[in-house]
Amino acid sequence: ADSKKTKRDVNNFDQDFTREEPVLTPVEDAIIKQINQDEFKGFSYFGEETLS
Repeated sequence: ADSKKTKRDVNNFDQDFTREEPVLTPVEDAIIKQINQDEFKGFSYFGEETLS
């Protein structure tokens, strides 16, 4: 049986992970500059929460 209560339910994840403070990985500008930005031309993204 699926015990998931909501989309954000984390009951099946170990608390060692869910209690951990999130840390963002630093982005290196040199790597970003190497990415062909034309790949993303015309692309838009809106999070699900924005559309609700």
